[in-house]
Amino acid sequence: MTVVEVLTSSNIKYQNLNQGVFEDKFYFGKIIHTLKKPTEIQILSNKKYLINYNKVDNKDPEWNNEIIDSKFYYKQAPLDICPTWSNESVNKFTKETAPIIDKKELYTQIQSQLEKYMDVIDDRIYDLVTTYILGTYCYSLFKSYGYLFFNSDRESGKTKFMNLIELMCFNPINATNPSESALFRICELNCPTLLIDDYEGQDEERQRIINQILKVGYKRGGAVIRTERSKNDSFEVRSFEVYSPKVISNTQNLMQLR
Repeated sequence: MTVVEVLTSSNIKYQNLNQGVFEDKFYFGKIIHTLKKPTEIQILSNKKYLINYNKVDNKDPEWNNEIIDSKFYYKQAPLDICPTWSNESVNKFTKETAPIIDKKELYTQIQSQLEKYMDVIDDRIYDLVTTYILGTYCYSLFKSYGYLFFNSDRESGKTKFMNLIELMCFNPINATNPSESALFRICELNCPTLLIDDYEGQDEERQRIINQILKVGYKRGGAVIRTERSKNDSFEVRSFEVYSPKVISNTQNLMQLR
């Protein structure tokens, strides 16, 4: 290929496999476990799905990358660590003539669980949190997606609220568990709902890492530039996209999250 051919060719648009819109259809992506190895699957809103069948050994047929063949390109597959749409539910969605989801009923079911386990001073909080949870499943449609911040005294139920959100939101990940390098990769590859419980209880280094993510992670394309050690033991500069929903709890006010 000549230089002219390279410069006149169309740029490849990379997308994230977790969720988004492709050719006017919404999709979710995940890792499934076959008998031989984990592989990627993309479930489309029209009930079709695409799978990348990866070649394991010479006895296997040629690679059959249905996702890539459809001209959907992604740099890396998500890490197989987040609780996602179960295989059973995916199969039911794609194979059965499932009824259209009643959006109002879904909203009511989520809100009723919050009301069952939480006691708040303003009922509008139930509406806010319910809407936020639903939004985590389609946040990629928006140019920005704000953070949900719980600010109250200790022993007031913040952690309990966070636990409820974790059970119902998209790709939940607790920010206090992964290592520094793993956290940035998880944010980029899994587009998680990042749960930051008891911010002030984190050590200074963990707060510094979280702050880097919070400063840019509310907008599409928000990225953190980091220097990381490569396989040949040298250092390279790379960018990690960290746009995703985030839920924070703290006893101090938001202005002190720096």
